[in-house]
Amino acid sequence: AVTTGFGVINNNAQLKIGQSIVVFGAGGIGLNIIQAAAMVSGHPIIAVDLFDNKLALAKSLGATHLINSRNVDAEKAVRELVGKDGADVAVDNTGNVRVIEMAYRLTSGNGRTVLVGVPPKGSEATIYTLPLHFEKELTGSHGGEARPERDIPRYVSLCKNGRLKLGELVGKRYRLDEINEACSLIQKDVDPEATVIFGVAWDNTLGDALRVTVIATGIGAKAQLQAVPETPAPKRRLATLDEVNAGSHEYERPPRP
Repeated sequence: AVTTGFGVINNNAQLKIGQSIVVFGAGGIGLNIIQAAAMVSGHPIIAVDLFDNKLALAKSLGATHLINSRNVDAEKAVRELVGKDGADVAVDNTGNVRVIEMAYRLTSGNGRTVLVGVPPKGSEATIYTLPLHFEKELTGSHGGEARPERDIPRYVSLCKNGRLKLGELVGKRYRLDEINEACSLIQKDVDPEATVIFGVAWDNTLGDALRVTVIATGIGAKAQLQAVPETPAPKRRLATLDEVNAGSHEYERPPRP
């Protein structure tokens, strides 16, 4: 989320000092887009989301204006802030085609619409393309076009010097044996944009071998956790993201050094 969010500002949006930006979706990536926009002195920085708690966090990370689209007409509210010409940059993190269309409409004639969220297969957005023949830009972001070997050392330096906030982005931590509880939060209406970040970890309380089966990721994610102290799962290579999304994969604890 950090590398993507900062990459969106640096590489896709190329936001300049004093340029306006509206960010649809204040989840992990959206919050880092807002944080990066504040670092480069964008203004105004408008956060749009369905949840007040996320908007409050967005404000703490640099958003200058907050819009809860459950309560107000988001398009009208943004237009009142940026004026009739529109925003210099609009970023969609939702993958909702209606939001994508709105973000494009709210982008100025020489501005940039950046799509981070990916719509479900088969959904279609309708836009008026004529401005694209002049100075308006519409682009999709591929992880913020980040280059980890170049970017991460910079972000580590910012973090060490108190410029980049990471701790504020972690709402709650879960033990590996609580993964089902964490995944269940995604299915609840309280926070359907919640993200479960998972990696292979080892917990000594669960025995000498651990099998984690990932059934799905994202909204509606489910996981199964099983301790297998006597019959470790066979060693397998790390799965790609596409493979994880497509089905279940098992991971074996690496041997002790």
